[in-house]
Amino acid sequence: MSACLVLFVGGCGSGNPGPDPVDAGGLDAIVDGGQEVDAAEYTEVVVYHTSDEHGWLQPYQADAWSPVEGGAANILSWWTVLDGFDAERDLLLSGGDSWTGPSISTWFFGEPMVEVFNLLGYHASAVGNHEFDFGREVMVQRFGEADYPYLAGNIRFADTGERVDFAQPWVLLEANGIQVGVLGLSTTSTALSAHPMHVSDLVFDDYAATIDELVPEMRAAGAQLIILLTHICSADLRLGISQAEADVDLALAGHCHDLSLTASGTTAVVSSGWAFRSYGRIVLTYHHPTGNLSDVDVQLVEVQYPPAGENPVEPDPEVQALVSYWQSEADAILDTQIGHTNTGIANQTWPQANWVADAWLATYPEADLAIQNFGGLRQSLLAGPITVGDIVGMMPFDNTIYLLELTGQQVMDNLAQAIAGCLCPGNCCPAVAGMTFASNMGSVEVTLEGGTPMDPVATYQVLVQDYIYFGGDGYLFQSQDPDPIDLGVNYRQPVIDWTTAQGTTAADPLEDHMDPNPRDQ
Repeated sequence: MSACLVLFVGGCGSGNPGPDPVDAGGLDAIVDGGQEVDAAEYTEVVVYHTSDEHGWLQPYQADAWSPVEGGAANILSWWTVLDGFDAERDLLLSGGDSWTGPSISTWFFGEPMVEVFNLLGYHASAVGNHEFDFGREVMVQRFGEADYPYLAGNIRFADTGERVDFAQPWVLLEANGIQVGVLGLSTTSTALSAHPMHVSDLVFDDYAATIDELVPEMRAAGAQLIILLTHICSADLRLGISQAEADVDLALAGHCHDLSLTASGTTAVVSSGWAFRSYGRIVLTYHHPTGNLSDVDVQLVEVQYPPAGENPVEPDPEVQALVSYWQSEADAILDTQIGHTNTGIANQTWPQANWVADAWLATYPEADLAIQNFGGLRQSLLAGPITVGDIVGMMPFDNTIYLLELTGQQVMDNLAQAIAGCLCPGNCCPAVAGMTFASNMGSVEVTLEGGTPMDPVATYQVLVQDYIYFGGDGYLFQSQDPDPIDLGVNYRQPVIDWTTAQGTTAADPLEDHMDPNPRDQ
């Protein structure tokens, strides 16, 4: 139970980690309500939290004028040099979605990230929706390689109702002499946001019901503090906590990539950003006589420094060596240059989406149309040479392209389903080729190339990828064409082939070969 909770944030911005941590064990007394009390009655538990690391092992810089952000070797030095992190005393926790991102991790199905997590000293990770990206067999293999447990208390097998055997529901960890129970929760939206083929036999339980079932079990096992380690957006997590009867001491959010501190009642809800570009440092002060929290101090720290400035820390050499090894492995396979952009290609924009969908249609001219979700596009391309590895990072999923036969009405029904409650461009917006579309009072009107309206009863050959075919993002394709043609090619391959064929250079850049116009009109 949390009592007399005090929340404040420090250390935000430009890599300033905030004030040095206070070592309560080194104080003879502290002040409580204006009265001096014995500091031995209090113990500080320091929790470091990251989430949605998404394979970003290397530092990131958007352009020459932008700050240098993140990097696994940098963030460890931020913790140890600037914050006094001690893996034997403090807790280091991840909110999941660690593997899928740049090619350094994606190409090797997340193995480099697990190795780096082991070296950094993580104590536990939640199971995010993207842990399922490479299939369950690979996921279980990665979990087995980790020196830390993956936690998911609200995932069950649909047929038996039993909790899954590939993750633990919770774990009891010792931090600075305090027994800390860490309960894992995964977002219930995983059923739609993960590849349906990889989660179709699973159910994702209500957050409050899971908290009320498992927290008493954790308390009975000796947990003095309870932390929710989740892959759940802050707003949804706050709602779940408010609906639960059991008390929790700290809730760590994820999935939405935001850097924020909010609260549900007296429980701090901390979201620590993404991509190793920020972290949360939370100090929980435990009061032994009452068995309650007396204070919560939250610092949200951005790991960055100015482009012309000096890195305030020396990147950890052991982590840097491991990252450099995996980068060299990726480069040996993927560093082939296939084109050039002078401006860069921003992520989840119409130029990027049109480039991908048009490349599909150019590669498979037997098709009339192409539909690809914006959510399958995950990374901007920086100005300069374009490599195969850049495309792998931009399109990191193990998805294949299907050829369907659909009526015009079925195409329009799918687009209406996709954009219901959605603004384009955005994660839920459909990227299309061979047509444009416009929303009209809940339905969708489609215009084919050349300006002809789509015929609802005519038949069209349509390219999609298997994630949306099997119902990802709510698409309806599987019920409409149960016998698709699997073209057996990864959804990024036509983009690589088409881009290579253009032979773009600095004098003739890729953006001059792309349609920049929105297709939702």
